[in-house]
Amino acid sequence: MKKVIEKLQSEKGVGLVSISLNTHKSYPDYEQDEIALKNILKEVKEELDKKYNPMYSRITLNTLANVVSEIDFTRLSNSLHLFVSTETVKVILSNQSLIQNSVFIGEQFKTDILEQEEQLAKDYYILQLNKEDARLYKARNESIETQILEFGFPFEPLEREYQVDKSDQKKLDNYVREFYNKVDKAVVKAFLNEKRDVVVISTSDNFSKLKQVADRPEIYLAHANINYNKTTLHELGKTAFQGL
Repeated sequence: MKKVIEKLQSEKGVGLVSISLNTHKSYPDYEQDEIALKNILKEVKEELDKKYNPMYSRITLNTLANVVSEIDFTRLSNSLHLFVSTETVKVILSNQSLIQNSVFIGEQFKTDILEQEEQLAKDYYILQLNKEDARLYKARNESIETQILEFGFPFEPLEREYQVDKSDQKKLDNYVREFYNKVDKAVVKAFLNEKRDVVVISTSDNFSKLKQVADRPEIYLAHANINYNKTTLHELGKTAFQGL
């Protein structure tokens, strides 16, 4: 995000349009977002027509209309930011809620809201853990950016898990601890690579076992209990962020 902001800030020109709009994630609230944005476009048109060459105004408005037509209003975050000029078209979804919607047209883009979010953003890992498998994700605030597919991740159930006598609790417990020790070593490698702390999504018992065998338990910043009815990436990110 920092590089995106810097690129936007570097552009100078005539009639650069910056739009920031509060949006909604759920039905039926998100239905009003498209209406609100179309009303803002009317405001943009009036100001462009008043201050700038009609040809420039028409080009910019056509670009904005095309951008808006491609937005999926059912998959938004807490706010939406549009940056449009003759050189740039950028749409950014943000977790930052706004005091009010805003429109700015000038010689540069207005990026102060994005700068504020960048300063407050939390980058971390999410470790989704149970007794059979483990997955690691990169996250920023409540959004999961990508799944880690290195350092041994993801850990899938092993065939020998099913060879452990479930009635022999001691052997089963030792197997789980051995497994968690391997997971921890992989997490440490990921941590050393990017210095991101880790939020663990698991049962309290599994989190306790992980901390007991961990080489660096201090990197496990927080824990949130897993909800097996809500295991989509969106729900995982939301749960992890709330646990910070």
